[in-house]
Amino acid sequence: MNHEPSEIFKTTGDVLAYLQESGRKIEKSKLYEDIKAGHLKKSEGRFRKRDIDRYAARLPLSTTPDGRVKEVEDRQRRKDEAEIRIKEATARREEIRTAVMEGQYVRREQVDQELAARAMTLASGLKSQFEAAALELVSTVGGEPKKSRALVMALEEVLDGALTEYAKTMEFEVLLGDGENELDELDREESGE
Repeated sequence: MNHEPSEIFKTTGDVLAYLQESGRKIEKSKLYEDIKAGHLKKSEGRFRKRDIDRYAARLPLSTTPDGRVKEVEDRQRRKDEAEIRIKEATARREEIRTAVMEGQYVRREQVDQELAARAMTLASGLKSQFEAAALELVSTVGGEPKKSRALVMALEEVLDGALTEYAKTMEFEVLLGDGENELDELDREESGE
């Protein structure tokens, strides 16, 4: 029975048919109980559509309309995908946390500070070596020992240029593993064996 919704419904059967056609899950006995309990009232022996619609809002849907099914499926799929991404991210975080605790990772700030300290130590050591070997270097090139300070300064300028290049931000490849086998393999690759 297909009803064109009107503003007034004369019988309980018309109300039941309208509710069921609207996709609401309701049986005849439940409708009668709710009318008796005062959840849906008659006005002048009839039911008004707006009262029925208010009542219908409290009822569960028997089926979801087609457009809503697609929306619900899409929403559920997105929710499932989001839950998977959250679980994967949590697992990755735990793996990284474990690796850090095992000493496999070092904070970037620590690495930067360590590299800077080593570079400064290297620079200072090389400059000291230049000064100590200045006379020998001058005599090696057949120059005058009185000009050794100029040679040291020239060498320091070259060193400063090299260290400035060394101080630029670089990307490093870090290999983790048992270490010795991988280092031996890298040494063989570099020597061309």
